[in-house]
Amino acid sequence: KVFELILAIGNYLNYGHKRNGNAAGIKLDIFDKLRDLKANKPTPVNDDDDAKDDKALKIPDMGTDKYTLLMFLVDMVQKQYPELSDWVKIFETCEACIKIKPDELEKEVMSIDKKVKNLKVQLVKMKEERVTM
Repeated sequence: KVFELILAIGNYLNYGHKRNGNAAGIKLDIFDKLRDLKANKPTPVNDDDDAKDDKALKIPDMGTDKYTLLMFLVDMVQKQYPELSDWVKIFETCEACIKIKPDELEKEVMSIDKKVKNLKVQLVKMKEERVTM
């Protein structure tokens, strides 16, 4: 759900952009980008405002004037989607990932890449054979 929210925010912000608008997905490096994108400074919410809306996003003081889109996302999820409050656990250390040896992973990826290239050559040959029949 959090990734859907990020995608919706990104598509809204990039509306009309030929390459980035109407994206179908996001990459995991999006969190670095969200951290670097500045958002409008939070405005104080007065309790005596006439327009009290329970669904209105009340932005707390973050202790900094560098309010980012990532801070906005975290606050929005906490306020409007409390059932997702533990979503940040995806950033915890993955025990299975620690066991992966980069050299072995690289060899495996190279092997898969070689097999895919070989398959592509075979498909081209099969297509050529079909045409000559």
